Amino acid sequence: MEKTVKRQRILVFVLAFALGVCFFSINDLKTSLENRDNNLNNQIQNLRNEINGIYGNVDEMLRKKASLLTSFDYSYGKLDEKTMKVPVSVRIIPKVVNESTALTLDLGDKKIPMVKGENTEFTADFLSDLFLGSQEGNAKLIITNGNTLETEELDWYISSLHSSYLPFLVSYLAFDKTTFTAENGLIVSGDIISVSDDEDLKKVKSVRLIYKLNDKITEAEEIFPSKDRRFDTIDINKSFPEAKEGDVFELLQESEDQYGFIHRCTIKKLTCTLPDEDGLSETVEAVKEGEIILDKDGNILYQ
Repeated sequence: MEKTVKRQRILVFVLAFALGVCFFSINDLKTSLENRDNNLNNQIQNLRNEINGIYGNVDEMLRKKASLLTSFDYSYGKLDEKTMKVPVSVRIIPKVVNESTALTLDLGDKKIPMVKGENTEFTADFLSDLFLGSQEGNAKLIITNGNTLETEELDWYISSLHSSYLPFLVSYLAFDKTTFTAENGLIVSGDIISVSDDEDLKKVKSVRLIYKLNDKITEAEEIFPSKDRRFDTIDINKSFPEAKEGDVFELLQESEDQYGFIHRCTIKKLTCTLPDEDGLSETVEAVKEGEIILDKDGNILYQ
């Protein structure tokens, strides 16, 4: 009897040991398979990146081959803070140049003839308003050779000239807990976070939040300069008990930069809607991303 019990104990020990070995072996195998899977995924991603790089290089080669130009570059000078004018220099070399070749820059609201140099280079040097271009999109080049006229879109987004000198002042609402009920009206809650970098924030003179219901200002709150809080992250919790179903609410941010221009962005826009049976309400309206820039008189300079 004692021998049988001893054998059973030995057998249990051996089985437990074997089970432990199997467990660790399976874990090692699982880890090995996961590592191989990760390595395979990394290799696949690297291959995709290489293929995308090849496609990108091919696209660039085809673009250059199809281009009418050998080279193109532009540069901006120092902003005159009194006149708000910017010196602009443009240099272009067409692939084909003859005695009748003439180049003209098309900037949307103005056309600027370019001057032909001694060789095949054409230049244009002019003073521009800070807000160059009345149209969205890139500048264009008009090339005439006798009776032949050709155009090419330049790699020059003319509407963004001001961004080389002015800050980009835009914020969004994070951790949004906004609610609307018939009993409590509208409660706007969350953290306003600025996407502007430190250099942009240094150029800010003042910032205020504007709360509007049905296009009427209900409150305007100056949040910068402030001694007790930073401008780049601000928590808000505002109640509007007068809000009714169907009312349109807007939260705007208006910032004044170092030159007195006003940068306006829409942080949140919604139509007050009662919750459905699941407690959800689809209230958010689409807003224009980015900023609108105005002068002191409220005239829109960029949008």
